[in-house]
Amino acid sequence: MKKDNIDLKIRKAMVDMSEDVQPSDDMFEKIKSQIEFEQSRKEKVVTMKRNRKMLKVASVACALMITTVGVYAGGKAVGYFGSSSSVYKYKEVPTIEQMEKETGIRKAFVDEFANGYKFDGAVIEDLNTTGSNGDTLDKTKAMNLVYKKDGSPEIFVDAHKKMPSEIALEEQNGYRNVEVNGTKLFVSTINMRFVPADHEKTAEEKQLEKEGKISISYGSDKVEDKKSVTVAWEKDGVRYSISSLSDEGMPEQTLIDMAEDLI
Repeated sequence: MKKDNIDLKIRKAMVDMSEDVQPSDDMFEKIKSQIEFEQSRKEKVVTMKRNRKMLKVASVACALMITTVGVYAGGKAVGYFGSSSSVYKYKEVPTIEQMEKETGIRKAFVDEFANGYKFDGAVIEDLNTTGSNGDTLDKTKAMNLVYKKDGSPEIFVDAHKKMPSEIALEEQNGYRNVEVNGTKLFVSTINMRFVPADHEKTAEEKQLEKEGKISISYGSDKVEDKKSVTVAWEKDGVRYSISSLSDEGMPEQTLIDMAEDLI
């Protein structure tokens, strides 16, 4: 809504109520400020929902780096599906007791990382694996924590109990290994291209996909190229990951150092 339209609608509404009553300048500005505040708040919520959806697609792509989709022996998953609210359930770092109640995991998370990233909020995600024919294999709940730092991309920390159908990180493609404090980390950077629903892949895009150099996801308003960086690891039957989505790509070492703060 443009500023001029806001002014016009306020004045028209007041004139319709009574031709004899005119708002003072102070009252007029107060009402206008409230409308503009509500409009701005709604726009931020829409942006937050969209960014979270994009990051979730990217982090799922990193979490399951399968280059050839097919049938896996023993009922192994070929895909993930996750859903969660865009509104934070936790505005303070969940306690160990809250973590255990929500996800069955006894784990404490940091309020602030050594590099200055601070906890912003957390949501509970319903997560499940799917088979080659789209059927649900396993279900679990994950804790998704968001960390922010001025001038830097958001960081997402996920934790969930490893499901029986999940393919072990060691068996997935596209990762490089780093060991930190005796724990093996799996590090990956993916070139993500988000495109509109009616987008038709070009010959170049098809070739890049075939070579594993790009992952294309539908649902964006326009064509956007992002880099998704993920560090994942498993410990005591729990799968953890730290992810970011940005134009240039977060340095992998930054996420490795953050993982070290949680191990």
